[in-house]
Amino acid sequence: MKFILVMMMCIGDLCGNGFISAPFDDEISCIEYSKLYAEAINQRIAAEDGKGQMSCLSEEDFDQARMENGFREMKSLEQISPLK
Repeated sequence: MKFILVMMMCIGDLCGNGFISAPFDDEISCIEYSKLYAEAINQRIAAEDGKGQMSCLSEEDFDQARMENGFREMKSLEQISPLK
């Protein structure tokens, strides 16, 4: 079974959701990647009023959630601009 990393992020009253398109082979790999991704995002967006949540969904659950929530594709860690 493959897993998709999905996320919900808010800064103040502005919220958005997204996903990483490359599927993970197992849930553990997805969860580990989510920790690295959260750390990278937190380093780049130092918003005191920011919050978010990440989840790893099976492809079936993701397809259903995407239809209901309209997730946007997010950049993978490798595509995020490095810190300056």
